[in-house]
Amino acid sequence: MRRIALAYSANPTRPIQGMDMIRWVAMGHRFRWLDYKVRLVTDRRRGMDRLDRIHLTSADRMDWNECDAVKVCYQASIDLIPQGHPHLIARMCRVVDEEYPKRDDHRRDEMLRQQEKIRDLAAIIAFNDEVNAQRWRDRYGDKQQVLIVPTGCPETLPEEGSNPFPQDKRIVLFMGSLTAHRFPGALNGLARRLRAASPDIEVHFLGKNSLQHYAGESEPLDPSLLTIHEPVDEEKTWDYVRNAHVGIGLAPSEHSFESELSKIYYYLRGGLPVVTESSVPNTSVIRETGHGGVATYGDLDDLAHTTIAAMKRAPRDEAVMQHMIDKHSWRARAEVYDAALKARWACSAK
Repeated sequence: MRRIALAYSANPTRPIQGMDMIRWVAMGHRFRWLDYKVRLVTDRRRGMDRLDRIHLTSADRMDWNECDAVKVCYQASIDLIPQGHPHLIARMCRVVDEEYPKRDDHRRDEMLRQQEKIRDLAAIIAFNDEVNAQRWRDRYGDKQQVLIVPTGCPETLPEEGSNPFPQDKRIVLFMGSLTAHRFPGALNGLARRLRAASPDIEVHFLGKNSLQHYAGESEPLDPSLLTIHEPVDEEKTWDYVRNAHVGIGLAPSEHSFESELSKIYYYLRGGLPVVTESSVPNTSVIRETGHGGVATYGDLDDLAHTTIAAMKRAPRDEAVMQHMIDKHSWRARAEVYDAALKARWACSAK
């Protein structure tokens, strides 16, 4: 049985909340399904020794040499690995340079340092999308093997709970964290336009405000225009997805290298029609399912029009849900890493 450590500089929580934490634990379970012995490793363990039944270890107590492979999540997690590892995978979200993305201005120097460390230590680098993979190659060359491994979604969903929304309204759901300062203004503007078009349409926000982690300023969400829900654990998020009529995904900026939207995979896994903006790199998932639409970036009138059009599609589309299981499950993502590692081990054995 091969041993793998999944390292992430984070604050583990029970219940598990937020896509980054969900992804970390989900990949742990899928590696276990692939017959790996898995350890989750972090620098902020909070006294826990297991997270969702997976062993949790502090980085400062970890013997990395006991592992057959190590995977780190995001730039900051590379600092958990003091000397590197011969089979080190670094998963990147977006590549930072001296100017972009603007929302990383306050931590640009640190992220550039971490990227250089990844360049020096990692054997494999995984990206959500080809746009960021090419930005990496342009900046650092092609020394490492590059994998494209987008966000995934669960193969099975939890038992259905209660409907958290008013029964007599059509619900537009924005699920996830506020991670760009344009998001509150865009959501306020979208809610205003949809209300003017039809008073039975409501915009609901489910997540947390993470704007303190990003450079810039923004207006607050307006509770007179949209309904704000506090974050819930992963199991309960599916009650929101199942009972909404359209899921919204906003682009952080006009640049496609900013970040894929993980929420798109979750919306579609629940059969929910999705509307996003043209600079989002994973709009292809909407096009391949035909379940939603893509609005011109920054054009709130087009966003509202596309959202209203998407409401004509049936939620809980079984064919879409099955497609997401077949092509975009967490298991499928773990298999990409497994194949790359097996190929490396086979070469090392020769």
